Amino acid sequence: MMKRILKQLLEWCGALLLAALCMNFISFAFYHPCQDLPRSQGATTGYLVPGDKGIYGLEGYGVKTVDKYGYVNPDLPKAKDYVLVAGASHTEGFFLPEGLRFSDLLNTMLGGEDELKVYNIGKSGNYFSVVLQHLDGILGEFPDAGALVIETDSLAYDTKALRDSTIQVGYNPDETVDGILNNLSTKQKLVMKVKDYCPLLRVLHKQFLTYQMGGVEENAVVDDERADASDEGKHPTDNKITRDTMGVDTFEDTTVNATSEDSSINGRDTADSVKDGTPKDSAGDATSKDSVVNGTSEDSAGDTTSEDSAGDATSEDSAGDATSEDSAGDEIFADLNTSETSGAAEDSDGGRNEANSEFDADYRAALSDLMKFIRQKTDKQVIIVFHPAVAIEKNGNMKLLSNGAEPYFAKACKEHDIDFIDMSDRFIQEYIDNYEMPYGFWNTTMGVGHTNSAAHRMMAEEIYKVLRK
Repeated sequence: MMKRILKQLLEWCGALLLAALCMNFISFAFYHPCQDLPRSQGATTGYLVPGDKGIYGLEGYGVKTVDKYGYVNPDLPKAKDYVLVAGASHTEGFFLPEGLRFSDLLNTMLGGEDELKVYNIGKSGNYFSVVLQHLDGILGEFPDAGALVIETDSLAYDTKALRDSTIQVGYNPDETVDGILNNLSTKQKLVMKVKDYCPLLRVLHKQFLTYQMGGVEENAVVDDERADASDEGKHPTDNKITRDTMGVDTFEDTTVNATSEDSSINGRDTADSVKDGTPKDSAGDATSKDSVVNGTSEDSAGDTTSEDSAGDATSEDSAGDATSEDSAGDEIFADLNTSETSGAAEDSDGGRNEANSEFDADYRAALSDLMKFIRQKTDKQVIIVFHPAVAIEKNGNMKLLSNGAEPYFAKACKEHDIDFIDMSDRFIQEYIDNYEMPYGFWNTTMGVGHTNSAAHRMMAEEIYKVLRK
């Protein structure tokens, strides 16, 4: 009897081992991320192992190779006065086929055939605040860059977070990718070997992170799991950050009915006031970019957006997701539940009571000081590119999500000669005209997750317009 039970257990264990080996083999072609090398004082929170090849099939399908500097770029020399692109996982673009990231497309537009006119240092988890905290590192590591593009999917920062964004982690020129590799301990090298040969473990780890988040919620992004154990890959969801300005746990809505002949579209007719740097404080005006677009319309597209507005240095912006948990011990920003600060009481005229508003004088001063800080650090052209999160409603409408901070960012950027691109209008235009969604892939839910090739193409075109100016 005991012998029979033991035999049965051995058969089960053997079957489980065989299944694990098969799944691990499949994972080499499905999800085998590049290895990460964390650092504390540089342009980003970490390098990737030079020469490493990563496979990313959880969203879309991308195969990426790391260059000799620890970033993902074509193996070409950098041009004089190249454009440097920084941001988080959207900028990294691991989930896109070769050459379809906005940095790659922009490089082609600028004529980068034999040399790189655009260099991408995107790093998972390096959100807007983290990029700014590494500004000394960026300028120190890439002094020859002629322009700096910062991609962000969120403006949901409170006053403290804006001020903390100026806290620099510093720059250590000796913290090179070769230096880090040469100083790895035996244990660290062993861990990297295990992860290299056992991609199934990394797939399971990523699924566990998703489970910890309670599943991938609508518009939630789970950043690519890295080799560094301290990179938890928890990209906070929009629902944790962006709230209705009346304090309700739903996004503030501005209904954009594309079937209507009235092309002012309930709030977008005030876009010019935003471009002039004069944001309004009323609760339902152009400061809100949350909108619903009926993709069946063909008539109002021209009025919902201006072709130049996305490329205008003071165009509007809207929010997706903000806080960061980086792997190098940098300042960690708490999730910003703006319902705590944005339960803005309305005055007798229907406007927002500024004393209770999240966009009060202290906020605007902090935002202006942040842009002033950037401008004092460098005289290079700086472009901030914002792409809002979206949601698809049951009736097929596309909804843009926002916390209403875009006009304040636009105004502060304009005051300090920083170009500001808001992709909201362009996203609306493309959805109305071509039914193109900026997020989602053939193997995921559309409207959820990372920016797809359509969004990257749109961003490249809008950045190109600004660079030409």
